[in-house]
Amino acid sequence: MRLPTDFNGESFASMDDARLRMVIHELCFTERERLPREMDKIVTEAEYLLRQEPLDVPKFLQLVESASAASPEWHAAMSEFATRQRP
Repeated sequence: MRLPTDFNGESFASMDDARLRMVIHELCFTERERLPREMDKIVTEAEYLLRQEPLDVPKFLQLVESASAASPEWHAAMSEFATRQRP
């Protein structure tokens, strides 16, 4: 099972930063049982990183790259999100 290319029909690429933060939180707390074990761990760590201010962009990008079960759309959206968080 791979992470879907969208969240309830909304593509990751179309989401603004606040929406992506909410989606990661949502995946972490309401969709956890549907994720493959590898993605559960990655989403949990991503959610933790997002609570840190400022975002540790290199660590977040490393986490995104380690998500082999994720879809290409997830990778692209998370990478773009992290890039926008750079000071």
